[in-house]
Amino acid sequence: MENLRNIPGVQMAPSFNFTGVRAQLAQCDLVVHPAQGWAIATEPPEARVTGFNECAENLAAKICIEYDIAPTALVLVAHYVYAGNEYYFLYHFVHGDHDIFGGITFIGAHRKLLDAGQVAQLLQHLLAGGQPGPEMIAIQNPVQPLRRRTRLSL
Repeated sequence: MENLRNIPGVQMAPSFNFTGVRAQLAQCDLVVHPAQGWAIATEPPEARVTGFNECAENLAAKICIEYDIAPTALVLVAHYVYAGNEYYFLYHFVHGDHDIFGGITFIGAHRKLLDAGQVAQLLQHLLAGGQPGPEMIAIQNPVQPLRRRTRLSL
């Protein structure tokens, strides 16, 4: 993760605060590239009880707001270190957009475990200055506006 610090445009937030479970304060270490729209959030080991898995929607919204990333451009990767093992998950959401209150709302978080090969490939790609591919964007199936139904006369 430290290697990512050397990428031009990357910002580090060692104590990124957001609203967690039951409106409790939650924290993570964050590496974010606002211009490319990607963020890697590392959950502190002491956060096991109030981890961001239960509040990924809030984390994604706060990242978008703080770093001016469009919800439809966000790539969010969660990084966990437990018992000496590292795990990376790619987050996807059912929907994410600006809300009527001037904020951003994400709903329907689900995550996919990245295997060691995928992680190595992603980190190598980012270190080379590349941007994550469209398959990694958090919003995969944007909600389409409802179409007005037309009546059929018989």
